[in-house]
Amino acid sequence: MKTIGLITFIFTFSLLSFAQDGKSYIEGTISKDGQQIEGYIWRMGTTTGIDLSNESAPWEFQKTIRFISKEDFKSIKKVKYKYFPKVSPKDCDGYTYEGQFYEAVKYADMSAAGAGMIAKRMFMKRISVDQISIYQHFDEPDVLIDASTIQNAQKPHIVYRIGKEGKLKIVHDMNVKKELADCQFVLDKYEKGQYKLFEKKDSNLLKKLANTTVSNHDVRMQIIEDYNANCGNQEMK
Repeated sequence: MKTIGLITFIFTFSLLSFAQDGKSYIEGTISKDGQQIEGYIWRMGTTTGIDLSNESAPWEFQKTIRFISKEDFKSIKKVKYKYFPKVSPKDCDGYTYEGQFYEAVKYADMSAAGAGMIAKRMFMKRISVDQISIYQHFDEPDVLIDASTIQNAQKPHIVYRIGKEGKLKIVHDMNVKKELADCQFVLDKYEKGQYKLFEKKDSNLLKKLANTTVSNHDVRMQIIEDYNANCGNQEMK
């Protein structure tokens, strides 16, 4: 079923990780073997221990989290970090934090040199599920030196996956003619140069991602919209 139109994408929602209630944990769930386990997740998503503390750190959501089930939570006498067990991308299928789902995936950043090109397990923020699903990936800075370093790291890479078992890739690197050869509708428009940059009448997904993508992604995002609407495995709609 097509879900793009149902997803509310607000980039800043997860970046303000600490709520006004002052609690160090938040309600959340982990998904494992088709089951949803309700519990609490230790708050994350901001920089700490540096001069630029409390800046948004979206790359933190890609790492191992600290989670305790509601049942186990009842047995602890005092809330402490050590009582929240580690849950890595190898331990579950994903987790929900502030209404957003972070899926456990295997991803290799082919645009990066060195170790980044080796596929590894991580959690990745899922934006939409369809014939071609959309995710966000953030680079973790080696050192948080200044505000510009953090600001650059806060910019997401838009990642896509074709089908349920496809490889995750950066949208910018999509080979339209090769990867979407089964969709004549898209190929015809692509070869005729009918895909343009964002306009006011553009679809919901484009508007949601407009503030977090760069112009060289625009054409492919429009192509993904068309492919999801007209081609692919109809059983997923």
